[in-house]
Amino acid sequence: MTVNLVLSSIPTYLLSMYKAPEKVLLKIASLQRNFLWGNKGGGKGIAWVTWSKVYKPKFLGGLGVRDLSRFSEALLGKWRWRRMIEKYALWVKVIESKYEADFSSSSPPNHSASRWWKDLCKVGSNLGFSGAWFDDGIWRDIGDSSQTLFWLDIWMGNRSLKEVFPRIFSLALNRRAVVAECGSWIGDKWVWEIPFRWELFDRERIWVRSMTNSLEHHFCIRNREDKWCWSVDSSRVYSVHSAYLIQFDQTPLPSGNPLQNLG
Repeated sequence: MTVNLVLSSIPTYLLSMYKAPEKVLLKIASLQRNFLWGNKGGGKGIAWVTWSKVYKPKFLGGLGVRDLSRFSEALLGKWRWRRMIEKYALWVKVIESKYEADFSSSSPPNHSASRWWKDLCKVGSNLGFSGAWFDDGIWRDIGDSSQTLFWLDIWMGNRSLKEVFPRIFSLALNRRAVVAECGSWIGDKWVWEIPFRWELFDRERIWVRSMTNSLEHHFCIRNREDKWCWSVDSSRVYSVHSAYLIQFDQTPLPSGNPLQNLG
């Protein structure tokens, strides 16, 4: 479609690095409308379908015109993904040194940070305007578990253990412990040994038993690094296309995906 090839593609280069101001996005949307519905005389034509349907992907019954607001979010999301995957890259070290933080998590950015940094921290999280599609789409596939936070990272199910078991989290001795610090190898068997702040009462033991039962089929794998995975694509690797579609809240998880709601 010409409106995608021309009007939606021209700003792609800039959108891959910077979040477009709202006024710019509204102006481009206005040009898209005029191009699609305008008549030969240059006047306004009849809008035959709602604009929300124009933006909706074709497989969902829409016209498939690119929504640049969502597309911009998907492009910026790739920087969050690259930061997590390329953790030893020079550009990552420079960014983290400058801002003393990272945008792999949804922690609020420093008020003195640049607009670019603030936008990257917010994209795809509860801090932004498009919802936590990025935070909900990533999970941790554990290997030796030396780089995965036991309570805070999403590595079992589609939520962190902090969210699923908040009462037990409040009892944890080290709330930023990695998975490897919460168990040990006994021969060839991995045994969970989660440290708590005090000797647990009977009721607390019941809570912990419920959690350890859910951990029964999860264990560390020797000689393999932990890695981030993208749950929205069957390749488990982030793509702008899948990130764009998931923002319409109707993209199903690929078949065979290991994520299950622990609800």
